[in-house]
Amino acid sequence: MTVNPRTLAATEMAFRDQRRRPLLLLLLVVVPAYVITRSIAVTQATPRRIGLPNDQVVLTTMKALHGAVMAGIAIAFVAALCGVFVMQAALEGDRRLVIAGFRPSETVIARLIVLAVGTILVVAVSMAVTAANFTPAAWTPFLGSALLIGLIYAALGALAGALLDKLATILQGPMRDRAVWLLDRKRLAADRDRVAEVFRRSHGGEILRVLGPGTYTGAYLARLDGTGLEVVVRVLRPEFAAQPMVRAHFIELGVKAVRLVHQNLVLTRDARAFADSGLYFTVRDYVEGATLREVLASGRRFDPMQSCKILRQILEAL
Repeated sequence: MTVNPRTLAATEMAFRDQRRRPLLLLLLVVVPAYVITRSIAVTQATPRRIGLPNDQVVLTTMKALHGAVMAGIAIAFVAALCGVFVMQAALEGDRRLVIAGFRPSETVIARLIVLAVGTILVVAVSMAVTAANFTPAAWTPFLGSALLIGLIYAALGALAGALLDKLATILQGPMRDRAVWLLDRKRLAADRDRVAEVFRRSHGGEILRVLGPGTYTGAYLARLDGTGLEVVVRVLRPEFAAQPMVRAHFIELGVKAVRLVHQNLVLTRDARAFADSGLYFTVRDYVEGATLREVLASGRRFDPMQSCKILRQILEAL
């Protein structure tokens, strides 16, 4: 039987990754040894009758059995943790291997080998500690069942590790961004009355509603009195308004934008600073529709001709 050299290379790299994590080795050896030894030490030698098939009864003590019982529990617990740790530690390394040209199946086999070796180590330590206080009627089925328990729970741990990675990706990605967006929108709603008062005094208009937060600003939809023109009021966020250089740059860019008039640019009508109120904002025409970022986030893709058309409009404006 010939082993794929790439699989061997991936396996070697997987073991190398684990050698950089001595805590895992400590977990595989110390935890099962301690749990089993401690369980045997604290258990009282209380006589117990154990019922067996065919109406057989064996008289023994809990102390004599507890080591064997706890061996299975310790193996299951530690093997599952091993599965979680190995999978979590492997994900980033596996991505690098795939980028380097390894097949996904080769990286999976490598991780399964690491997981199997870790499980065998847990079973070996558990059986060695158990053998000091317990002698089964037949070692072969006892060892086989312990190994089967370890492999099953190691596989469950690996599956849980993969699911945790997916969950973390979701929480760190769109869900987190959505939560931050909602919190920022709530803050904008709380500041709406203050912005509305300043805007009414400066431009004679009213704030209609919150549009949403941006990277540096918060946006409100407003209507100018007299003309009824709908505009967007972009207010510099408080954390940036508190920085003199940032707010000065913001107003400077806004004033320059007022002089930029082109059919492919949104018209900037004003840029104002109200230091007494801590508000710095620009007023621009309101263009209804989704932004390019929102369109791309929805999953839509543009063909080359559409992309060229968009880029041409941008370049004409520049």
